[in-house]
Amino acid sequence: MTIARSFLLSICPMVLLSVAVANAQTPDSTSGHLDPISATGVAQTFNYSVRLNSICNVSSPLIRLRDVATPIGPASTWWERASGVVIGMMPIDGDEMVIERDRLNIAVDQDASIPRIDWTGATSVRVRYVPAKVGSDTNPNLSKPPSVPLANTNSATLPSQRPVVLTTATTSMPDATANATTDLPALNPNDSDRVVRLIHFAVDRIDLSLRDSYDIIIDPAQIALRKLAEVRRVDRIEFLSPPTEGAISAKVFGVTSRHEIDQTIEISFVTRPMVVVPRESLRRGQIITSADLTLVPAPRGYPIESAITNIDDAVDMQVVNVLQKDRPISPTSITRPVLIERGDLVEIHVVGGGVTVATSARSLSKGAAGDLIAVETLEPRKKIIARVARSGLVEVFTRPPRVR
Repeated sequence: MTIARSFLLSICPMVLLSVAVANAQTPDSTSGHLDPISATGVAQTFNYSVRLNSICNVSSPLIRLRDVATPIGPASTWWERASGVVIGMMPIDGDEMVIERDRLNIAVDQDASIPRIDWTGATSVRVRYVPAKVGSDTNPNLSKPPSVPLANTNSATLPSQRPVVLTTATTSMPDATANATTDLPALNPNDSDRVVRLIHFAVDRIDLSLRDSYDIIIDPAQIALRKLAEVRRVDRIEFLSPPTEGAISAKVFGVTSRHEIDQTIEISFVTRPMVVVPRESLRRGQIITSADLTLVPAPRGYPIESAITNIDDAVDMQVVNVLQKDRPISPTSITRPVLIERGDLVEIHVVGGGVTVATSARSLSKGAAGDLIAVETLEPRKKIIARVARSGLVEVFTRPPRVR
């Protein structure tokens, strides 16, 4: 018994030591094993918070992570390495571009040197290329507000964490924009036709009556249209002066496949010719008076040569076909009033040598004042040609006998 007790006392410490070592090597232990460290020197299980800015300026064609985002909290070693990663490139034409957070996240995940990021702030960022001035103080973090207000930007679209103050544009910016537009290539016929049609549709949405009163002309060769080459939709147009006869300036607000855009162009308004229309519908055979007529701009596409443009040309005329209200009157739809109908009994005056002889006849055709119609005398029955003088009266003029 003494030997057995001594044996048990000697092996107990060894058993306890074995169990402790086994527990230290189990996967459940939190102190015996650490996650592998990535090449960047930070654990992949950590979470890094970064705020996406809503707008930013860049002075280089390359867009880096630090241009569009700001770390939350003190910047550590990982941000010094990750902030310089290139995430995009500005368009060749220098236009503003928009980067969505989802697309930015995909681009960031493809770079193994950047840990998993927890994004906050805006859902998209607008990036504008502003060349750096010589001798100016350049800040490595260029995510400050631009000096020129963005189109359609208001406080409702900006994140509350980083309020943006828009300042007045410098005097050199308009000249730079004008030069940039001039340097753009001329539009091809397909693009110019598409842009002009989109602008016409936007004008119609403002006031459809403008198209009824004016011929709206947009010169597709004007340089200002070059900036709208990639526009896919025109949201609205603001006239800088009331539309009237002549050329006026208008600001076009549209959207390309990448960003919003605005541009001032020139639109010409040419007053459409006026045509005569009835105030109310006129029935066939009715005699037209001046009170029945008015002048309105000719409908678009209506041939002006087929319409009456002077009210006096239609007054005292007779309607041949029914005239509809507010529809242009064509010369063939009216005629001089018919004074004598076919079969009417008329009086004939035969005038010649200062002598007038009257007799009765029957008309063989209808006619208006001044028309020549055929009539047949009653006794004796003889056909002659007479001129309509008034209702129920025709005249025949004979040459007086010549004395030789």
